[in-house]
Amino acid sequence: MVATRLVSLTTYDHWWSTVATSLRSAATGHTAVAAQQALEAGGARRILNDTFFFSAPQLKRDPLGGGHATTSTKSEATMARILLPLVAVALMGPALPCLRSPALAQTPLSGDSGRIVLSTATLRYVVEGRGRPCIVYGVRLLHARTFSQRFKSEFRCVYLDNRASDPDAIVRPEAPYTIEASVEDLEAARQRLQMDRFVLIGHSVFGLAVLAYARRYPNHVAQVVAIGALPEVSPSFNQRSDEFWNMYASTGRKAADEKNRASLTRDSLAKLTPGDAFIARYVARAAHYWKDSTYDASPLWKGVVVNVPLVAQQFDASRTFSFAADTAAVSVPVFIALGRYDFAVPYTTWEGFRGPFRDLTVHIFDGAGHYPQLEAAAEFDQQLLAWLRR
Repeated sequence: MVATRLVSLTTYDHWWSTVATSLRSAATGHTAVAAQQALEAGGARRILNDTFFFSAPQLKRDPLGGGHATTSTKSEATMARILLPLVAVALMGPALPCLRSPALAQTPLSGDSGRIVLSTATLRYVVEGRGRPCIVYGVRLLHARTFSQRFKSEFRCVYLDNRASDPDAIVRPEAPYTIEASVEDLEAARQRLQMDRFVLIGHSVFGLAVLAYARRYPNHVAQVVAIGALPEVSPSFNQRSDEFWNMYASTGRKAADEKNRASLTRDSLAKLTPGDAFIARYVARAAHYWKDSTYDASPLWKGVVVNVPLVAQQFDASRTFSFAADTAAVSVPVFIALGRYDFAVPYTTWEGFRGPFRDLTVHIFDGAGHYPQLEAAAEFDQQLLAWLRR
């Protein structure tokens, strides 16, 4: 039996929402969640009256109100597994580091880089930091730039590209690049890297991928961190995302979004490669991704390559992938980090979620959008490290 507490959740975001937008015409009808109107700008009203109850996790509606929230859900067996070592630490003193850290994996040396050649693509990686071994799965150049120096002093991470970061990756309509395919790519890379029992981190759609990996290969990972993770890829997810933006984004935020998009003329985009045009559109959608709707994310994307056909396959909503529709258990401890000003993937997409997580912690970062590890770096590092040291 899973014990749950009420948690106040806010918006989630979609790392590749630019491509997802092109798929939204396939969205089926979905009943809009009843909600009060909220003003984001100038002292947002807190929405506290609508409360929704679910099996795991429970969500409380508070789109833009203040006050971060953390909640955990653990099975009774998991609680016993965690509490007993903590009692031992209390009795014997702090000189028991083995009770505070997982078994460490062998990780390539910091500063190392390389490539992993698969049958479908070549996945590049770079290693940064020192400390606890981890893999950050997604886009190596982008994501390595979003974590703080403190984070890198605590973690020795392999920043690993996904298949859509290879411009020469094979695109096969009969074997599309789905979440399941992304999971198998990650497992193949893990074997080549000879890593085991490490911390696995994913952002946005790769947050969903690392959750799926933990369910598929629980014996190879110690903990999972999903930042702004999608709960599913589906038509209803796309429609609910649009509804939340229309309902809760302030007039000023919507105006900034219009201005940014208008700056991208057809002629200017035509001069770019498809991948660079994708990035330009993403950067122009700052109002969806950042608390500061004027934030210029261009430096984060410098040197990044995007294989647009593979991204389109990954977000093809006709091939639904959802934890809500699955009952298989996720036994690995999971930490989900969300930004309160993350607009394109709202917290309401988790309503009705029947996540099979045995050990789940969710934290809301008030000062952040889609990238809490960057916009709220100090709080993110503090919360993550505290969670890992439970």
